[in-house]
Amino acid sequence: MLERPAPGNHEYYAYTKKGDNEAGQNGAGYFAYFNGHDAAGAPNVEGQAGDDSSTNQGWYSYDLGHWHIISLNIECNSAAFNNDCSTTDGGVLAGETSWLAQDLEADHAPCTLAYWHQPTFSSTASPFTSDSQEGGTADAWWKLLYQHHATLILNGHDHVYSRFAPMDPAGNADPRHGIREFIVGTGGESLDTVLPNTPNLQAWADQYYGVMKLTLKPDGYDWDYESALPSSPSVSPVSYSDSGSGMCNH
Repeated sequence: MLERPAPGNHEYYAYTKKGDNEAGQNGAGYFAYFNGHDAAGAPNVEGQAGDDSSTNQGWYSYDLGHWHIISLNIECNSAAFNNDCSTTDGGVLAGETSWLAQDLEADHAPCTLAYWHQPTFSSTASPFTSDSQEGGTADAWWKLLYQHHATLILNGHDHVYSRFAPMDPAGNADPRHGIREFIVGTGGESLDTVLPNTPNLQAWADQYYGVMKLTLKPDGYDWDYESALPSSPSVSPVSYSDSGSGMCNH
């Protein structure tokens, strides 16, 4: 089965929290794993994770049925991006943002979805994630996607499950034209704590590990989040689920 990944902070940044001592990888392991190696053992510079070059760090798009889907790399405070998170100064991240604008201009699919790691709107830290250097990037991307009538944004990073109401780039509820954001970061590491009063937060879980199934339909989508197990034996009830459906923006 072909995987369509997007990198996270562990693929690029050093990590020393919780007693870990991970050196920064600048995407090396990520691209080597997903793009594979040639006969001599050298990592491929092209593959299912996108290109790995000095000017492109793995962003790409593809069509799936009636959907146009965009995978983005937001790990801009890294050596691979020259530690430059500006979306307008001609650097690597600015090149990615320009590519996104051009990709959206050429997008004529009925429905559009984008995904990257650190979320624009967080249910655990407001208004952006604790990795604040990516906040301006996520904000700029949301504006572009909103201008081009995108329907969904998928993120991780926060170790919780969160479903937001459709929102405009300022974080205001916008049921007619807004983008819905899902954060699904419940894959195994210790969980974070949700702020229940986060604006436009419709459903959340911070005491359950689990996964979400997303079904893309010709003019809409269904979601079904199901817990795998609670974070401790004392959590009640013992399971959690959240499901529903939505329509595409046009």
